[in-house]
Amino acid sequence: MGSETDPLGTEKDDTGSGIAVYGFNAGKISQERMIKIPLQQLAAGRRTLLTGSTAADKGIPFPAAIAVIGPSGSEKLLVADNLSDDVLLMDPASGAILTRFDLAENDAVPSTYPVALSVSKDETRAFVALWNASEIVELDLKHGTVGRKLPLLKPDTSTAAGTHPCALEMSADGRTMYVALANRDAVAAVNIDGGQLSAKGYFDTRLPHQTYFGAEPEALALSPDGSRLYVANAITDAIAVFDTRKLSTKAAKMGMVEPLGFVPTEWMPMSIGLIDGKLYVATAKGKGTGPNNFPQRQLDSARTNAASSSYIATLLYGSLAVLDTQSMERDLPKWTAKVVELNRMKAAEEKIQFAGSRQDRIKHVIYIIKENRTYDQIFGDLRQNGKAVGNGDSRLTMYGAEITPNQHKLALQFGVLDNFYDSGEVSGDGHVWSTAGIGTDYLEKTWQQSYRGDERTYDFEGVVAEGYPLLQKIPDINEPKSGYLWGNLARQNKTYYHFGEYISSTFCDTKKQ
Repeated sequence: MGSETDPLGTEKDDTGSGIAVYGFNAGKISQERMIKIPLQQLAAGRRTLLTGSTAADKGIPFPAAIAVIGPSGSEKLLVADNLSDDVLLMDPASGAILTRFDLAENDAVPSTYPVALSVSKDETRAFVALWNASEIVELDLKHGTVGRKLPLLKPDTSTAAGTHPCALEMSADGRTMYVALANRDAVAAVNIDGGQLSAKGYFDTRLPHQTYFGAEPEALALSPDGSRLYVANAITDAIAVFDTRKLSTKAAKMGMVEPLGFVPTEWMPMSIGLIDGKLYVATAKGKGTGPNNFPQRQLDSARTNAASSSYIATLLYGSLAVLDTQSMERDLPKWTAKVVELNRMKAAEEKIQFAGSRQDRIKHVIYIIKENRTYDQIFGDLRQNGKAVGNGDSRLTMYGAEITPNQHKLALQFGVLDNFYDSGEVSGDGHVWSTAGIGTDYLEKTWQQSYRGDERTYDFEGVVAEGYPLLQKIPDINEPKSGYLWGNLARQNKTYYHFGEYISSTFCDTKKQ
């Protein structure tokens, strides 16, 4: 559990940052205790902006992954601290920190964001995925030292969007570890046999004929014999199925290995597990939200049911599906066709037809962003010459043409785009979708924490951990691989004017400390 507002848990009823311990007996879970993690002393010269208005030399622990090592009764915990750029080896009985593995690579902390852990079969080595460094790192558990680093499709420049290694899955024989690269639409196969650490090759998680970025693999599962790798693609809402035996030395030299096929899921699969031939698939957003046009309900003081609120974040419900792997494999062509259809991969290309068949009439594009409203809330009543325009629902309109005449006129004069499918529930993800057309795994895994009482900073408009990544010479961990609108315009040598998105402002009445 992680907290930025009270990491030490000093306030009444606050848990702080640490590991929650539960008992499990006869199918029942019971709360036992909290292993609190103190602020972590950073190396000389390193600073964090998360502990207050000024830079500090103690990092906030924010556990993102745990692993248990050692025999029962004398086991130890490995904890990946996402915001203090370290992994801790802890004694779960006393809560004492036995070893701190410092994984920072920049004077600004956090910069690497450790996010996932895996331990070798002999428990002499551990591996940690550095979310924002495009690397996995080896930890020597015998000597308590940081070992080798393995870059995985890491960009050449220090500020380019990274590949986001975010999930690790080790084969049963302990010879191969698979790494999901969410911001690269790929899974790496890493050779860890006999103390080695090298990339054997990569798997491409994109759909058939998908040439652009946008699958975002975020979770992995492996069959007991290691022949089947299942990958959860959060953005294409599908499980990619791979035959790992196809990754030969020759195949790796030719490029990435393609999937055998895909199986559809509900919205945004984020976690999967394989037990006894059953693939358990947990999605973040299930069937979606539906409209939130109804008035905010008044709650009794004794009631705390979040479902009674119309706030968008409380309308999101995940789902858990159980899939039979034999049935999946048998019907894989059918399911693959369904995934392709649902992702509109076969939709016909459409072009605007101008008078005189000329295609060069658009000289300028003006893009105005108005946030926090759905199409129907503004344009559900859009009509022209007495007829409805667009696929709107006037019952969901909040204001109407009389209140927003300028917006209605602009839409009717310049065009109506009424069928966009995105994940922009709040400002944090909405601005990213509006300027990049897609989100990232970092975005979807952290905005809820930010909106829940500021337990994590607002990291979604060019400012991350209260700092500016581009000035800190590190990647913006929230940037999609495909980039933002202005960056893409610059790369295409287009002239553009930028009037406010991702602009840091200091208001004239702000008092400097």
